[in-house]
Amino acid sequence: APAERTPAARSPGDAPLSSLLARGLSAAKTTAAAAARAVDGLADAAISSGAMGSAVRCGDRRLWLGKALRVADGGRRTTYAVRDVDEGAEFSLLVHACGDKVALRAVKREVELLQKLGGCRNVAPLLAQSVLHRSASAADGSLEGGSRLEVAVLQPPYAQTVADTLEAFGAARRRQLETPALRRGHDGDLRNPWTEPRLARLLVGVARGLGHMHAADVAHGDLCPHAVALGRDGAPLLIHLKHARSPAKAPTATNEDRVFLASSLADVDRGCVAPECRGPVREGAVVDARADVYAFGALAFATAFG
Repeated sequence: APAERTPAARSPGDAPLSSLLARGLSAAKTTAAAAARAVDGLADAAISSGAMGSAVRCGDRRLWLGKALRVADGGRRTTYAVRDVDEGAEFSLLVHACGDKVALRAVKREVELLQKLGGCRNVAPLLAQSVLHRSASAADGSLEGGSRLEVAVLQPPYAQTVADTLEAFGAARRRQLETPALRRGHDGDLRNPWTEPRLARLLVGVARGLGHMHAADVAHGDLCPHAVALGRDGAPLLIHLKHARSPAKAPTATNEDRVFLASSLADVDRGCVAPECRGPVREGAVVDARADVYAFGALAFATAFG
């Protein structure tokens, strides 16, 4: 997108957040530093949790920190809604809590993959990122004093995931079945929210995003309803790259490789995972981008039939 012009009197570090991001963070160190400071302020407010639902001042910006949209991994990954009060631009802030160096390396690898995957409207791009609460690490890899490192990632806004829509539909269906007053004469009233036109748009967008990832030799690794967000315009966005791999083909030649791969896949969505990724990884198994294709079919079935 073309860069937005700001008044000459203002330095790059004083420009509104969305203007900074539109310029491209690699364009100038001052721009990147200003965006990182804004992310710092937001994440600090999110971590303290006392500022949610109010405006957070980051330099000359007023950024509204909304409710937590999604909490995953036992509370270690939390996504918040963010709005630039002056410009009205919206964002999503993902805060990763890292308890040790291993977790920090995993999150940094995810950030690197996000940087690599820019340019596709169906893969949530990285707009800015910052590491907060730096602390010297102990010899065993833990962080001294029990402190945590927080990695904040700013991405485009989304209201919900595909999983949210399916869970709401399932809950409504259960209420209808459990309540005689609702069940009598209304058996046909409840409809899957994924109508054919909406489902077609979803699957085309997900396929486009997967194609972009595979062309960059990146496998998503955990494609499922929780990993597909819906933008404000309804367009699907692939998120949750915790299990993404590059190169897409996972090494399985040695027993150590297979044990590592199995452990990394231990918490993927079991309903969409390909057979070769379930349980112990067999000797000679080939685990590559084709596992995403299997997961894509499972996602299509889940959305089509609720």
